[in-house]
Amino acid sequence: MARYGITANTVAPGTTVTERVERLLTPEKRAAFTKATPVGYLAEPDDIAAVILFLASEDSRYITGATLDVNGGRLMLV
Repeated sequence: MARYGITANTVAPGTTVTERVERLLTPEKRAAFTKATPVGYLAEPDDIAAVILFLASEDSRYITGATLDVNGGRLMLV
């Protein structure tokens, strides 16, 4: 559908501080997650939303078929 200006991308977020995550993370676990994240902090919902807004904008018109790992540089394993 790219020829019609329709792009398809995905966002793979890392650990994001939401109400649910706040309930699950003990201070020790939060410290461990933060230490394992190269940027030095866990994502806030606005961090993820900014990437999604970028992908929805005209600025990303030449990006399609991509998965953006929005994880602060943390290695994600399945």
